[in-house]
Amino acid sequence: MVKQVLFILAFFGFVFGLQALLCPSKFTPVGDKCLYLSRTKVNWYVAARQCRKLGGSLLMFDNEIEAIITTAYLLNEGVSFNDSWRSSVWMGLDSLGQYPSFVLSKTGDPISYPYWGKDQPSSNTNELCGAYANYKSWGYFNNACTYLALFVCETRGYYP
Repeated sequence: MVKQVLFILAFFGFVFGLQALLCPSKFTPVGDKCLYLSRTKVNWYVAARQCRKLGGSLLMFDNEIEAIITTAYLLNEGVSFNDSWRSSVWMGLDSLGQYPSFVLSKTGDPISYPYWGKDQPSSNTNELCGAYANYKSWGYFNNACTYLALFVCETRGYYP
């Protein structure tokens, strides 16, 4: 499925003459976004701060195609999602100050593409920050904000 989506995107790019997305330093073009993958495990608060320092925010998926493309990119980059929730990356959603509702960390707005994994979010009131993993199924899940995980920042690039 991922190969089919990538082929279709490449085909349309060739046919319509789309130009390459240009990203800030340290970021890599992936789909419509520029991503920065940290290889250091940190808690959610540090991850969010690091993304702001880089001029971005923690990653959130806007739709299913973006989730597929980004997951393929992360797997290709060696992110191991083979240890359930322990192999996760922090995402830009939280329930800080508004439990049980999860919102976009950057704006406080509702999540436009609620890509929750099976049985998520859980009702554990100690798990107020969002992560992404293959935990029972691919998708978001809530975790303790102090857990140490990799993180992905996103920012917008531009076309020349």
